[in-house]
Amino acid sequence: MNPFTVETGHAEEAAAAAFETIDTLIEAPATQRPGRAWIRVRRMAFAAAGLALVTAWAFAEGIFWPLIAEMPLLLLVCTVGRSWRGPLLIAGSALASALGILTTWWLVSHGVDTPTPLTTARMQETAMYELATDPSNAFAHQMFNGIPVKVYAHSAGELGMDLHDVASSMLPRLARIGIVGCIGWVAGGLLSRYLKPCLGAVQAVCLTLFPLALGLVIWWWS
Repeated sequence: MNPFTVETGHAEEAAAAAFETIDTLIEAPATQRPGRAWIRVRRMAFAAAGLALVTAWAFAEGIFWPLIAEMPLLLLVCTVGRSWRGPLLIAGSALASALGILTTWWLVSHGVDTPTPLTTARMQETAMYELATDPSNAFAHQMFNGIPVKVYAHSAGELGMDLHDVASSMLPRLARIGIVGCIGWVAGGLLSRYLKPCLGAVQAVCLTLFPLALGLVIWWWS
């Protein structure tokens, strides 16, 4: 609001104008200013770096990366609104996850022992048993049991599964990325007015809780 210039002898008129301007401002609808975290994340979501991040993250998770593919995906898609960028990020993450799983399967089946950090022997035994006895539902169990997808990909290579069986059995895994990504995309659009000023705080809380959740999963499967 610009300052008033009061001419001599017109103080009352200037005061009335000031009150009128204040009343107009009060009646105007409040606007929500997005926080710095929201601005940075949204800018990345629409940049090539955002797509590169979710695809590289999902691909690496299928080989050795101990953090789930949906982490950066959820952060980015919640800021894009109804834009086509949301489905693109989700599809890129799912495709990269499939390539990561197939890469691990191929490497292990050809004698390369890929690393499996932050996993346990019981995880590997469970994945091996499920893939050997019921390969069509093994990755469906992985959606909920907390065992990293790289363990299933590694076990598929050890069992010598063929490409068709691996590709068909991992469809539930890709469906999970699609479902979680779509939930984040839709929820982000609906809750954007609340997330804009505090996305940084939400991100900090999630990053703080995730190591605890990861530790609980490892403890459970130890």
